[in-house]
Amino acid sequence: MSDIFDVLISEHHLTDSLLTDCLAALARGDLAEASESLDRFTRVFTAHAKVEDEALFPAMTRRRLVRRDDVNDMAGEHTKMLKLVDEIDARIRQGDCAQAAAVVETLQRVARGHAQKEELLLLVHHDPEVASECPPYPEPAAAPSAGGR
Repeated sequence: MSDIFDVLISEHHLTDSLLTDCLAALARGDLAEASESLDRFTRVFTAHAKVEDEALFPAMTRRRLVRRDDVNDMAGEHTKMLKLVDEIDARIRQGDCAQAAAVVETLQRVARGHAQKEELLLLVHHDPEVASECPPYPEPAAAPSAGGR
């Protein structure tokens, strides 16, 4: 097991890589691979957001390391990103690679900005006591190569 802060930061890189793979698949017109990359992104991101929303951010708030407004803002961004995932999935199911790619690019911009905010908080408040309040968190799976298989 790694420190939760390190794992969460590495997941930011993994989710970005998965979105890059999804874009590459869409550019090739490979809807099955795009869907698979999006599914992997969704699984990693959902678990990531859950540990933040249910354990990490409440622990940081209790210790007054972050303001409740900041936590609410980040939780709102988690919800926004999941809505974008739903939109991408619908576009892929419709076979619309161009529109799916446009929404993936939007999701990637939102996710990168969100990750920057989170990483700043995590690096500034890297507190072992906060980490100890969070459940054990496994290493993320290795990132796929950019551009798919």
